[in-house]
Amino acid sequence: MINKDASITIKVGKTKKQLTPQEFEGLIPKQKPRNLLFEIIYLGGQFSKDNFDSPQKENLKSYVSSLRSTLNALFKIESNPIEFIGKGEYQTKFSCHSDLPSNPLP
Repeated sequence: MINKDASITIKVGKTKKQLTPQEFEGLIPKQKPRNLLFEIIYLGGQFSKDNFDSPQKENLKSYVSSLRSTLNALFKIESNPIEFIGKGEYQTKFSCHSDLPSNPLP
């Protein structure tokens, strides 16, 4: 969850942690997977290639793959955290939302 104060709340199982943007950046140091995760959170977990502009749209499959690997390693999960549901659409298998009134990324 992205909170109104720009902090990020991550909950895995029963563990919940609130991070500053800088702490979150340290947790997911690669910019493209981190930015994609912000977008996914803002979109509420369901997204499609149509939500993105070039070059994100053309590279979305690669970015999603990288984010999946990052999330699997970070949270030690074995299942696929982002499911491809067809026709360029994806759905997260985790809950996510933003309390921000508008898209946090430029």
